[in-house]
Amino acid sequence: MNDYTKKIFKKDGALVAKEKQESQLRNANILGAANLVVNAKTLQSLQELNKTQQELVAVNQELLAINQGVLDELTKQTNILEKQEMERQIEKYDKDVQNQLDTLKEESSKVEFDLLEYNKELKESTKEFASFSKQYPFLNEIF
Repeated sequence: MNDYTKKIFKKDGALVAKEKQESQLRNANILGAANLVVNAKTLQSLQELNKTQQELVAVNQELLAINQGVLDELTKQTNILEKQEMERQIEKYDKDVQNQLDTLKEESSKVEFDLLEYNKELKESTKEFASFSKQYPFLNEIF
């Protein structure tokens, strides 16, 4: 190989190296641009995700407020039902007591009537005894 051929090969080698370097640079630029696009899309997706998460937080807060309202209403209704149940039990107790009082009044009236009858009989017996005592004075000494 002569010097001229060596120079051409050298130039060609330098040219090839330069083209190779330029190709690598283009590829690096393309990869860099692709990375920028991917990063931009990723950032956009993350921002959308963040926005969605914030919306979900707001919805969850609304749901929590609704649930609290429902819980408060259920507590109120439960208290009302418990009060009504207590009132029913009190009414039942009052009726039971009233029935017992009515029964006692009836029994008391019967006893009172029986006592009145007994008193009448006792008065009649006393009168009879008095009349017998007048007729039979010795009965006074026995009784």
